[in-house]
Amino acid sequence: MATTHPDRFDMDWSDVLPGSGVVVSEDVCGYVGDTAVQRFTVSNGRVTAQLISVGAAIQAVRVPDRDGREEDVVLGFSTPHEYLSSKNQNFGGTVGRVANRLANASFTLDSNEYRLYANEGNNTLHGGLRGWDRALWRGCRQPDGVTFTLQSPDGDEGFPGAVTAQVTYRLTEDSQLVINMQAVSDKPTPVSMLNHAYFNLGGHQSGAQEVYKTRLFLNADRFIEVDQALVATGEMPPVEGTANDLRSPRLLGEVLQSTDFDRSFVVTKGGERPNEMIFAASAVHEPSGRTLEVYSDQPSLHLYTCGKFPESGSNAPLIGKHGASYQRHGGFTLEPQYFPNAIHNVQRFPKIVLRPGSVYRYNMVYKFGIRKH
Repeated sequence: MATTHPDRFDMDWSDVLPGSGVVVSEDVCGYVGDTAVQRFTVSNGRVTAQLISVGAAIQAVRVPDRDGREEDVVLGFSTPHEYLSSKNQNFGGTVGRVANRLANASFTLDSNEYRLYANEGNNTLHGGLRGWDRALWRGCRQPDGVTFTLQSPDGDEGFPGAVTAQVTYRLTEDSQLVINMQAVSDKPTPVSMLNHAYFNLGGHQSGAQEVYKTRLFLNADRFIEVDQALVATGEMPPVEGTANDLRSPRLLGEVLQSTDFDRSFVVTKGGERPNEMIFAASAVHEPSGRTLEVYSDQPSLHLYTCGKFPESGSNAPLIGKHGASYQRHGGFTLEPQYFPNAIHNVQRFPKIVLRPGSVYRYNMVYKFGIRKH
């Protein structure tokens, strides 16, 4: 992992939340029918992550602040059935087969047209009505984490091919949550996965007021243009001179006064070392000092600032873990991904087709730390 970047925050990484050895435990956090939902707790003595087999999801990540006070910084639910319900906003889940928006809920591959489930207007979002973040995966404990496996049948949500997908989470002693995904298929099919964790570094329940105290930096000098339905057009204009310019750390309380984000950015390459992932984003919660850095081998990053969540005082609040009310701007996502709607933008983005005999791979890191001052 690269340790310097010219535009990153001035953090003292001598205190990067070092652990005391990684410990993994497993229990059952509920049932879906007769199937036990597995929960894996992975801790290095400073950071603790909980991962569940519904959606191969990150359910919680507990991180101390500069004074040692711990908070769970990931939005989510307490029970498996909530992750399977219509109120789930893809919280923490592994999204697939194809993440983000796919135009017209259809595509043509090798002269065959495939119709998908349109779950957002005329388009398919995050794999369809029951994407992989709402599927039951099977977990297998590893020495420093867990591997989840899913068998997605031929025709799943309209996609061709039987796919075997795996997601491995590992927690390192220096508090990096490493995520490795892979998939194989018995027929040509598009695959583009991502993790959809929502963060609030002040604590998952602390609301917009703590998100507003977070400074965000994106390593991106271009963004991906979208149409009125938020579907990528294939154009990638520069961020300079637009509200999308986050190349200097900006306080979200100021940025979100004038704009919301449900936007993909093109990650700027350069400075990474051979065989290492690219630095994509940094966030720091100023009151607590908690920090998050994101690295990946994906070419773009999606930022969502929960502008569609209910307003404060709504008659239909979104209730999360332990009765927390998740409201507008109450969290944000930093989702490394392949270019959205790639299968329709073949001139700008190569097709995301996984063919028999090949392996789809995706690698990323959420790195937690503390800024001392």
